[in-house]
Amino acid sequence: MARSAQLVDVPAASSRPTSTKHVGDNQQLSTRSIAFGLGLLSIAVALTHGLFGPNFVAEDWDSVRYAVTGGPWTATSPDIARARPGVGLAYGATFGVFGNHPLPIFLVLSAINVATGQALFRALIPLVAPRAAGAVVALWIFLPNHMQLEVWASASMITLSLCLAALAIARLGRNDLTSTDRVVVVLLALASSLFYEASMPLLALAMLAVPWVVRRQIDVPVLLGGAATQGLLAVWLMTNWHPSKSTQRFVKPMEFAEGLFGSSIVPRQFEIVVVALVLTSIAGVAWGSWARGWELGAAGRLIRLGVVVALVGLIPFARFYYNNTLVGDRVLYISAIGGSMILVGLGTLLLRVDRRAALAVGSTLFVLVTIQRWDESRAWNEAGNDAVALLAATQEQIPSPTGPIMIGSAIPFHNKTTAFRDNSLMNAAIQATYESSEVEGVLTLSRETFLNHPPELRVDVAEVIDPAGTDDTLTWWKGEVGR
Repeated sequence: MARSAQLVDVPAASSRPTSTKHVGDNQQLSTRSIAFGLGLLSIAVALTHGLFGPNFVAEDWDSVRYAVTGGPWTATSPDIARARPGVGLAYGATFGVFGNHPLPIFLVLSAINVATGQALFRALIPLVAPRAAGAVVALWIFLPNHMQLEVWASASMITLSLCLAALAIARLGRNDLTSTDRVVVVLLALASSLFYEASMPLLALAMLAVPWVVRRQIDVPVLLGGAATQGLLAVWLMTNWHPSKSTQRFVKPMEFAEGLFGSSIVPRQFEIVVVALVLTSIAGVAWGSWARGWELGAAGRLIRLGVVVALVGLIPFARFYYNNTLVGDRVLYISAIGGSMILVGLGTLLLRVDRRAALAVGSTLFVLVTIQRWDESRAWNEAGNDAVALLAATQEQIPSPTGPIMIGSAIPFHNKTTAFRDNSLMNAAIQATYESSEVEGVLTLSRETFLNHPPELRVDVAEVIDPAGTDDTLTWWKGEVGR
């Protein structure tokens, strides 16, 4: 009997580690394959922008002006550099090094985005299954509801902040966290917040929740280190940030929902349908889970986590909310991750109920998002082309300005972005073009003001940019053409 038992027990004992090894190897191979696929997707997205040709838009010109007139490490205003020390480093390594050359800066930004996708995938693996994590990051990469991070050179510090935050969370999610790991987590989180302080709420949540989810414990050293470093940084920000940033209105709930699921990811004519479907689906799942006891499993967990991440990402912008498409979609750089979690969770549930319906919905969404992504890439490109054309014409017509250069009429909008939104950015672009802080550029909407300026020092926008080629009806001269 003893021998019989031994014959049974020995093979069983010896086969268990072999099986575990195969499972571990297969999972590691799957994880590497997903990471490789995400890298290819990030590169493909960058190539679509590269095909259009990157150019500078809006606040980019501030940094270009500072860099070409003041030197590589002065590529941002003194107040921003003081409040966000990481911005000086990010802009110095981009605008400061490459100056008035957008292509190499775009390549640097694209590389950061590829790294950010990889870091986000690693950050999610301890929280959800690798395939679910890959699906979330793939959707986040593909959805154009945070396109500023992809194409706008001035958003490089936001992308760097998100990348560092994701690396901190990935490190925090390890099962065997060491003292060195804890120090690295705190330092990565601090570096993330130094680049962009809006990452602080996400980092605070992660420091509290990730150790509990992964190891069922509160990591006191990480919490104390994070509270000390982030707290000191918060004090620094409150005493060095310019006050205008805290005087905006509160965000409207539907405005936020539209930014995540509406016209920022699908053509405007489909916005109401898509937003309504997503919101009613979330409400239906919540009701079914709480009132009917539906077993939602991993998909339900992903939806709940997505709602939390989306709301936490909104906290820094609740009182300072830009237009959520194109010009201001950087406010969604964290919330968009939560939005992708929600969509993947809902898609998983639909796949479980009806595969054909899931395939139909997924295919339709893919087509709509592809159309919108292409349209918004084009809009960024055309806004940048407007800037190139106008500045080239200005320099050709006025090679040696003897006074302020008057730029007449508004600059066209493409979707919701434009080359120069106001007079200060026009002035920055003029100074960057002439590489002199002594030259002054003035943008006016008044025909009378324009015509009263010396003819040899004025440029008519209408002679350079055809308003018929723009997407929005334009206020060409104030009071003459309505929008």
